[in-house]
Amino acid sequence: MTRARGMAVIATATLLAVAAPALAKKPAIVDETAVRGIIQQVYSGYARNEPDSPETASEKFQPPYSVALDALIKKWMPLGTAEEVIQMNSFDWYCQCQDHDPQRAMVVTQKYDARTANTIEAMIEFAPMGGKGRLLTFLFIRENGQWVMDDLRFAEGNTLREGLQEDVNGAALTNAT
Repeated sequence: MTRARGMAVIATATLLAVAAPALAKKPAIVDETAVRGIIQQVYSGYARNEPDSPETASEKFQPPYSVALDALIKKWMPLGTAEEVIQMNSFDWYCQCQDHDPQRAMVVTQKYDARTANTIEAMIEFAPMGGKGRLLTFLFIRENGQWVMDDLRFAEGNTLREGLQEDVNGAALTNAT
């Protein structure tokens, strides 16, 4: 009996040692709730009953950005204008569109995947004109105790960071010649 009890203690300790790191990797439900709140704020601007272009709809709320993404966006912002279309200012990042219908725009599906204790992916299918939407994957990281967007993967597979960096690099090449 003591031997069996000793084996049970060892087995329990081993299980806890193996399971504890895995459990520590997942953010708490409160973290997912915080990310869901950010997503809800991003998409609420598209469903308002007012005639908005996607630019003004998405300008109503921008998710908090990571320090690195924010720095890249600030480098990119002066590059394009309404008259000069570059890759990343030719569409709205969060609806992957140029127009939307506020009466029919909707989030079709949303799924959240806690990758680590400090990383959550939010897979959002958004339909700017109603019907079937296009998948967009937000990557959130915990930075300075807050959940912030660190990247965005578009339906085609490219990312926001890649597109912004291409625009920045293209502008640098143009200015160098």
